[in-house]
Amino acid sequence: MRKIQRNTRELIMLFTPWRNEQTDLLAYCSSYQARFLLAKDLIDEQMKQYAVCGDDFNKIQIAYVQTRLRTNSPTTCQLAYVGEFAS
Repeated sequence: MRKIQRNTRELIMLFTPWRNEQTDLLAYCSSYQARFLLAKDLIDEQMKQYAVCGDDFNKIQIAYVQTRLRTNSPTTCQLAYVGEFAS
């Protein structure tokens, strides 16, 4: 499993409710990256409450995810997520 997929999977597992990996973690998305984008607001909120991290770490994490998303072609799930907020 690629590193970005593993990292986003772990964040989803830690900060979202789930029981079944295939149906709850991935939902209807094609990758963990796409699912992370859909659940990002919830994950961020949970991280603020439970994860004690410095602002520097959060900036590094956001920059890393944004860089990785720019280097990969968008999935259908990502395009749907972006389209929701474009209007």
